[in-house]
Amino acid sequence: DLGGRRRPNGARNPGSAVYAGTGWRGIFKSSDGGSTWAAANSGLFATSFYTLAIDPRNPRALYAGVSGAGLLRTTDGAASWSTTPILYDFATVAFDARNQGTVYASTGQGVEKSIDGGQNWVQLPLAPVDSLAIAIDMQNPDTIYAGGLKSSDAGATWVKLAGYAGSLGALATDPQIAGTIYAGSFSGNDGVPMTSVSSGVLK
Repeated sequence: DLGGRRRPNGARNPGSAVYAGTGWRGIFKSSDGGSTWAAANSGLFATSFYTLAIDPRNPRALYAGVSGAGLLRTTDGAASWSTTPILYDFATVAFDARNQGTVYASTGQGVEKSIDGGQNWVQLPLAPVDSLAIAIDMQNPDTIYAGGLKSSDAGATWVKLAGYAGSLGALATDPQIAGTIYAGSFSGNDGVPMTSVSSGVLK
């Protein structure tokens, strides 16, 4: 729960495994496409999760964002979990599809980046603080969107998205059209519903 705002969260790998994070009972896993479920909480210190994300290049690697308490990680398909250096308020994860092991995390303190599969993290300079959403352009992984800002150099520098003035709660890139993302807003764009962003400009 970030400021009273919660969204459903879950993740599915390319096989039949499905994961679901709950608001009070931890994480559950289905190995048969959702027909049956079992708790996958070994090593977890919390039961309330804001988001789940599977590494697209390693389906046994999963990241779980704990509401108000940071980011957890598993590399064995949720058989066990371990903490990461990210211990503060956490929102979402995005993966670099080109470079295995490169992961970005949006947090209440800005944007963090790992190049070793989540073992170590560094905070990106000039990244937006209190970023609730982050997404990477699938066609050009050096292009990152976070908290109403855009980076074209893998997070080294950032510019403000033209025409944007709302509070982003979710971002998703179009896997077929480079430079196009879809955005969900908590408050709208100054009261006007926002539908999508193309090349960093609101439509």
